[in-house]
Amino acid sequence: MKITRKQLKNVLKEEAKKMLREKAISGFDPTEFPNPLPADQTKSYMQKGWDDSPDDGRTDDKKTDDVVDVELGASVPAGELMPSQTSVFLGKALGMSMVPKLSSGGDIGAVISEDNHILDGHHRWAATHLRTGGSANIIGTKVMLPITQLIPVLRAAGDAYGNPRKGEPEGGDLNVFTAEAKNPEVIREMIETGKYMDPDFYDRGKLEAHVKSIGGIDAIVSAVGRMQEAAASAYGGSGLGNAPPRKEMPVLEPKKGNVKNVAKRLQKGTIDVAPPYGGLEAGGAAHGGEAIASRRQTMAQKVSEKKTYARWKRLIKG
Repeated sequence: MKITRKQLKNVLKEEAKKMLREKAISGFDPTEFPNPLPADQTKSYMQKGWDDSPDDGRTDDKKTDDVVDVELGASVPAGELMPSQTSVFLGKALGMSMVPKLSSGGDIGAVISEDNHILDGHHRWAATHLRTGGSANIIGTKVMLPITQLIPVLRAAGDAYGNPRKGEPEGGDLNVFTAEAKNPEVIREMIETGKYMDPDFYDRGKLEAHVKSIGGIDAIVSAVGRMQEAAASAYGGSGLGNAPPRKEMPVLEPKKGNVKNVAKRLQKGTIDVAPPYGGLEAGGAAHGGEAIASRRQTMAQKVSEKKTYARWKRLIKG
């Protein structure tokens, strides 16, 4: 069988990608990634990969042992991604699916693990399932570490940037991963009465027209079923029962450059992800020069998602 030059080029490209990928790190120790990361250790955390053994009095001779492959602009169909958190709400996702900008895939600033778990952007992932059947591609930064290793690495990095952790989302909505979310009568009630929908932007006429355009209630039931199947496959097949609580998940802010910055550090190997691990050193200021007292105050804040959802509401109303 003949193979064209273009086909050969594509095969070699895919093989090169496979060779570059950093799978599970042998000897990975999650206890080496403090939770939470102390404010005075943030600078050390972000650079000690270049000095794995600081007690030996010399700089690390091998700076490549902590390098992790990162694929910028990775494109993965929504239907091939798995959730990494236990709560995704159907009312929010259904409302967002009315806005093409929020539910047609594309670059959502997400981080994706090597084994195709999505970190952050879960409601846009769910909205994309509802609008497109999961066929649209989600574009994000793919870090070639499995989800169980990526979470502690990025959680500490989020702490280093001083990002407050997110608590469990407020109630009053229906979790996609429950049996009730697949009940056609429950979905019908959501559409006709606004149950589980945010009253600030619920419009029965607009919602009914939208649901019809995406295939009706049966299409929503199918989309929820696919998301539940993805959840059952998460964490190596153990499901979301193995997922950390929301307050233990990483918080990175793409708009602040966190994702781009941590990607560069992982590519360079400055974060100490693999053994031998060096000890974290205390410093006089947090990463970026922020005073430690200020960083502690920031970290203690509770994140509210109301501002984000307010922006989505304006898009839906428009």
